[in-house]
Amino acid sequence: QIVLIPQNMKKPEHMEQCKKWYQQLYDEWFTVTIDDSANSMNKKVQIARTSALAHVMLIVGDKECQENTCCPRWYNTPSGTTIEPVPFEQFLAEIREVRKTRQLK
Repeated sequence: QIVLIPQNMKKPEHMEQCKKWYQQLYDEWFTVTIDDSANSMNKKVQIARTSALAHVMLIVGDKECQENTCCPRWYNTPSGTTIEPVPFEQFLAEIREVRKTRQLK
């Protein structure tokens, strides 16, 4: 499962990007959710990290919206790890490969 987390619920472009990516992933038969709850960002990340079903989470902020990049946080990424942004299309190719090989990162 992929969890999309908009960084700021007051910025419509964050939610728009989440919806765009949601549709792309959903159209390829991935299980995707958007955490649009009123929880704080830390709480949303904590919930996604401890969820048994969340294999990767994408936090969508200003930079991700402008550059169409994402910083995938896989289920086993240690806290505090610096994650380099990758183009969304590259992430999509990676997640397709994960599904094909059934080998999580």
